[in-house]
Amino acid sequence: MKNIIYPRGIEMMSRLLKNNEIKEKALKNAEKEFLQFNICICEGKIENVY
Repeated sequence: MKNIIYPRGIEMMSRLLKNNEIKEKALKNAEKEFLQFNICICEGKIENVY
């Protein structure tokens, strides 16, 4: 993929707070296996899974 794809929560927080440091922090904690495809996946709590 051309551009990095971030999780919806990271994208929304970054836009609402007008702060790109949120995306940078997510990239530092991203799974390396997904980054090779420009997908930023971070481990964390999974809530409200149906």
